[in-house]
Amino acid sequence: MVSLKCFWVRRRIAAHLDGALAEKRAEAVAAHVGGCAGCQEERSRLERLRGFLRATLSAGADPDWSGFWDGVRRRILAERPAPRREAWWGGLWRQVAGYPRLALGGALAGLVLLALTLWPSEPPQAPIPQPGVVLSGVETAQADGHLMVFTNPEDEMTVIWLFGSDQAGDQSRIRPVSMTGG
Repeated sequence: MVSLKCFWVRRRIAAHLDGALAEKRAEAVAAHVGGCAGCQEERSRLERLRGFLRATLSAGADPDWSGFWDGVRRRILAERPAPRREAWWGGLWRQVAGYPRLALGGALAGLVLLALTLWPSEPPQAPIPQPGVVLSGVETAQADGHLMVFTNPEDEMTVIWLFGSDQAGDQSRIRPVSMTGG
């Protein structure tokens, strides 16, 4: 039966076979593998794979590195190092990175400035029209009659409209209404 311990051990079996585990972990892996058939099978599979790899890989002669190092030394001595150039923000970041409070304060100040520039402002107010037209309402004695009087003081012109009344002797009262319009 596979347990959580098996998952922990199976990840470490290859390292155990290579001798790359610390002493306590190596003992824990060996103790578990000794008592678990599934982990023993995994260990034997990895040992077979290790044997196949050793059989196919042949250790060749070590390469001759003597000429390589001479060329490296000559090149190092012949070339002058180029001055290191970094971006403008790299130097700025290096200066600010040592002061985390300054970096945080600068970032917050930048966010506030960005918010203030992008914050929607109030829409422009429409200009208030100057009183140019005076509207007077008129009450008539007849229920179906309506009378409207428009007066424009600039042109000294008055327009009177009579709606729905066909009688000539209408008794009406004029009542001024203080409304301005454009």
